[in-house]
Amino acid sequence: MKAYFRYLSIIVLLFLLAGCTTQKSRRDLSAMEKVFLNTNARYNGYYNATELMNNSVLALEQQHKDNYTKVLDLYKYIAADNPQAVAPDLDIAMKKVSIVVNLYRRSKWTDDCYLVVGQAQFYKQDYESAESTFRYMVGEFDPNAPKKKGRTLSSSANNGARPASDKPVLSAKAKKKMAKQKARDRQKYNKQIQANKKKAAKAKAKGKTAPAGPTRLKDLMEAKAAEKATEDAAKKAKEEAKNAKKAQAATRTKKHKPAFQQSELWLAKTLIERDNHEAAVRILNRLLENPRTYDEVRREATATEAYAYLKRKQYERALPLLEQIIGSSREKPRKARLHYITGQLHQLAGRHSSAVANFEQVVKLSNDYEMDFNAQLNIAISGAAASGSPAMARAGLEKMLKDAKNLEYKDQIYYALANMDLLEGNTDAGISNLKRALEQNSGNQAQKAECYHKLATLFFEREDFVQSKNYYDSTILVMTTSDERFDNAKMMAENLAEIAKYLVVIVEQDSLMKLSNLSPAARAALAMTVKKERDEARRAEALLAAKEAAAAGNTKPGKGTDGAVALRGPGDASPALASTSAFFAYNDRELKQGARDFQRSWGSRPLEDDWRRSSKGLGASSTPEENTVVETASEEKESKGPLTEDEIKALLGNYPTTDEEIAQAQLKIKEALFNLGKLYREKMDRLDKAIAALEQLNERFPANNFELESWYLLHLMYKDLNNTEKATFYANKIIDKYPTSPYGRVLQDPAYLKELRDERRQLTY
Repeated sequence: MKAYFRYLSIIVLLFLLAGCTTQKSRRDLSAMEKVFLNTNARYNGYYNATELMNNSVLALEQQHKDNYTKVLDLYKYIAADNPQAVAPDLDIAMKKVSIVVNLYRRSKWTDDCYLVVGQAQFYKQDYESAESTFRYMVGEFDPNAPKKKGRTLSSSANNGARPASDKPVLSAKAKKKMAKQKARDRQKYNKQIQANKKKAAKAKAKGKTAPAGPTRLKDLMEAKAAEKATEDAAKKAKEEAKNAKKAQAATRTKKHKPAFQQSELWLAKTLIERDNHEAAVRILNRLLENPRTYDEVRREATATEAYAYLKRKQYERALPLLEQIIGSSREKPRKARLHYITGQLHQLAGRHSSAVANFEQVVKLSNDYEMDFNAQLNIAISGAAASGSPAMARAGLEKMLKDAKNLEYKDQIYYALANMDLLEGNTDAGISNLKRALEQNSGNQAQKAECYHKLATLFFEREDFVQSKNYYDSTILVMTTSDERFDNAKMMAENLAEIAKYLVVIVEQDSLMKLSNLSPAARAALAMTVKKERDEARRAEALLAAKEAAAAGNTKPGKGTDGAVALRGPGDASPALASTSAFFAYNDRELKQGARDFQRSWGSRPLEDDWRRSSKGLGASSTPEENTVVETASEEKESKGPLTEDEIKALLGNYPTTDEEIAQAQLKIKEALFNLGKLYREKMDRLDKAIAALEQLNERFPANNFELESWYLLHLMYKDLNNTEKATFYANKIIDKYPTSPYGRVLQDPAYLKELRDERRQLTY
């Protein structure tokens, strides 16, 4: 019972002490009060807040998915796409430490609480607020700031006036001591003078020059001051070395450390995110040059400086810092990531041997299979580059394709093969492997974006603008808006949209007009060929789907294992454009050849199904899947006689049959060619393509509706290309045929253009 009352008394006493702490400064607190205050500050709110914040950081890191086609992010929590997902927990953490600061402001954990607030704001990517918090900490908790001492004289004693002089007022005793010192200095000076005279006399007697010595008291005092300054500097250096040694020793202990250095470090991180690179590097250099900086702060400051250079793509400046961090890092996952980034930077610079060495370290250290796989992928590529043996790299990549463990990473292997193809100048093989990478992609959006973007660029370089537009459309559907290429991809998709549309119009109308020139029998034969090919393709798809369904225990035909519709190819965003531009009937040679081949191979055949089978029924050896396909096909509506005109048009397209329809098709082609000329000039600055489109317009359709304007555009473009002969040629054509048109008058009288502008300006006002 006595022990119970004793403990109860202690608890009551501690609560009483706590009530008084807010009224005292820290140096006035007793030992018991300090223990109580610091313990409550640390464990009543700060501890829980840090746990919430650490969990939030972990959630941000798990949210981020690495894109191995780019240099990896050094800090995954900064690269996270949705920081607001952890904002509620971070807000709670800030609230907890705010309560701690209000209740236990005199504790030694106050600066740590402010640090938590700033870090939470940083993790939420509220960088403006974070900067304000860290700047406040740097100003408020600087241990090197001069201490505020009480004044010797109160402001009321001298009515707030400043002293007339800043010189100290000496007491009588101090004055007496100073006078004695001066007398000793003078006596020493006189003795020195006498000694110098004796030396001079002896030197003269021997015919030598006497050594120079002080001839004035001032010289002697200056020499003495210099000697004292040297001694003071040595003493200060010794003291600083001693303090640095103590500071380093403190970092290896469990003692509480002030958060000032951490606040400077996080201020630098925040300034980097706010694009104030120079100020951030100055702070980091100050931390790195200070011998009293804690070891963990020094390591993180080095990493932060490396991050600053990585963010600005100054890779050669980041490399030595990354290698320095690797040497001091102890955590294997972090070390593996640093090696991977270092390997990527060496790879970009063409130092493939160094890249291989770093990627091999990743394989040794990493426990993440995806990182390990990508490291092995890069070892194969860089190893081949270092040895000059691309065949060896291909063999390694093909071996990885066969490994069952790499099934979900096949898209990345094909992407690597595509890059090797492109480096070797084999564009066709590169495109083929990029398409395979897309086919094998199982949800890796970053990889998909890389493939789409690369294909869009390749087709643009080939001037296949329809395909390029489709791939740019697909790119912006899967690429994150934070990607620095997103805006350009979006602009390219928009610029190519109209161009692709008019290109498709030209191909469509030309093809339909060619179909209209065929004989009815040839069109019917061609339509039947198309129909049979589509039926065969449909049956093959049904058979494949049935086999997949049977393998998965799902006997329902027509769907895959998950019942999902199969994805289309590269033109997903605009399937109409892709399918139309690839339509067989756009090639006149293929149209005629198809009709001839059909007649040669099959002769005159009745329009019925299964006309190629010797027996229309199924044999006993038919598989269940084939039975399923036949049952599915039998459900379709079949033609029982010659194809009707409507059926032929449905298969081949709505080709023109009358003069009016032909004229309408030609008008569409004219408009498309003219608009293409303007778009190539205005949107893409491709004068060569613009000139080709407009000249084709005038060659195919003389005296067309757009003749005058197209001639003037051709005149301007040739003028821009400094082709005076061609520019003059089109100017003369306009003057000869359209002399009274605005274009004709401008070409004959340049002042007329100014008159037109003045008239428009007056109408505007």
